[in-house]
Amino acid sequence: MLSGLSQINVELTSRCSKKTACFMCGHQSAVVNPLLNFGDMDFALVESIERQIGAGVIVSLHKDGDPVDYERLGDVLRVLKKHPISVVTHGERLNEKAAEIIGLCTTVTCSVIPNDPDREIQLESLRGFLAKKGARAPMVQLKFVGIVQNPEPYLSLGLPVIGRALHSKKGNWNYYKIDPIIPEVRVCLDFLGRPTVDWKGNLYNCNRLDVKGEGLLGNLNESTLEALWNGPERARMLRAHLAGRRQDANPLCASCQFYGVSTPSGG
Repeated sequence: MLSGLSQINVELTSRCSKKTACFMCGHQSAVVNPLLNFGDMDFALVESIERQIGAGVIVSLHKDGDPVDYERLGDVLRVLKKHPISVVTHGERLNEKAAEIIGLCTTVTCSVIPNDPDREIQLESLRGFLAKKGARAPMVQLKFVGIVQNPEPYLSLGLPVIGRALHSKKGNWNYYKIDPIIPEVRVCLDFLGRPTVDWKGNLYNCNRLDVKGEGLLGNLNESTLEALWNGPERARMLRAHLAGRRQDANPLCASCQFYGVSTPSGG
């Protein structure tokens, strides 16, 4: 039984085709993220993950790479059709891959960053995608990461906008002008119910940038999701979190300021 599992983050690919890398992203930097290597998830592993999670669990296609760069994206979305599906992307290929996305997922979130030299590419792709989509799924929203200058061209698209605070490119600390939100239970909601599978099948306890594999629980090519979720290593870390001693869970949790509640952008 996968008690408490509300969402699973699945990295279809670690590749990101954005023309100019995001200035604040450590995920695509071999200097910041020495574990980074590029590859795509085997399609059979996607099918295996789907069989192991209960219907209704959110599947977020999000980690170090951009899911829209996965060559069999449409096939993946069809396999996951029993689940709410979130696609998080830089958006520059949305129009190109529209036929693989429209009608097949719940939400597309397009990340917008300050002073992006590629903003015209992104805007053109968004406009084309929205024109093809019309009133069909998915819902589309913009995620403003930090303070976006001259937001009017984005706002003119008529899409909902969510804000996210900038933080250190090395991990979830040193938030810009704002403190991360802490839930009343004071236990990290990501740890409690939102693990991540990378393209190689490695299962991590959350979706934070983990440059040393400190949140690694095991590999789904060698074990089942249930065995790792209910296994002794996660149980040990869970006891630390529930005792208010996340610093004893692992070094990643000890250094992280995030509690699983998205932090809005500061002024």
